[in-house]
Amino acid sequence: MKFVCALLGDCYSAMFLLEHSASASSTSPQLGESALHLIANQSSASNPFQDEDEDQCQMPDDMIKVARKLIDCGLNANLQNSKG
Repeated sequence: MKFVCALLGDCYSAMFLLEHSASASSTSPQLGESALHLIANQSSASNPFQDEDEDQCQMPDDMIKVARKLIDCGLNANLQNSKG
């Protein structure tokens, strides 16, 4: 679930999940990507799912907060995906 939040730039939901014991170190089954990988690859300009009118995070500042929270919750910032 937090992968979807990270991908869509929904920092409120991502922070809620992390603050309620969601695993920060989960990875996607296909590529082994963490939520931090998705945040690093995301830009609001290339996000076709984000509605301009929705009260969501402003990239990159709010998603940087999510990235910091992921690391604070134990995510290894050096974790590699299946591509290395």
